[in-house]
Amino acid sequence: MSGAAFLRIKKLKGGGIITVAARHNKRVIQAELGALGSIDPTRSCLNEALAGPSAAGDVGQLAKNLMTAAGVTKLRKDAVMALEIVFSLPPRHGLDDKAYFTDCVAWAEKHFACPVLSADIHRDEA
Repeated sequence: MSGAAFLRIKKLKGGGIITVAARHNKRVIQAELGALGSIDPTRSCLNEALAGPSAAGDVGQLAKNLMTAAGVTKLRKDAVMALEIVFSLPPRHGLDDKAYFTDCVAWAEKHFACPVLSADIHRDEA
């Protein structure tokens, strides 16, 4: 395997941020699909959802529903709403990417002891 796999974690803060992140991950934001972006829209059809709702708005609603069910009623304005976790593989890795990323989702759920709202394999960017 050439190159290295990596893991990146980002805190998502602010009202509506989960839906904004889901709009990016579900490839809803048209500006990202333009000629200047790193996303190749001709390859977006190769992306695959592994977990969670297929629509970005439904991901945000799922987060709200889970917080309500957990008894969360009021949040600080700087509260961390979610973690965005990116697992990556290098080009020409030779692995079954779906099996690898499925294992990554299972690890994240176990490690953070909370549900994964959404997980997508992006095959449309480096």
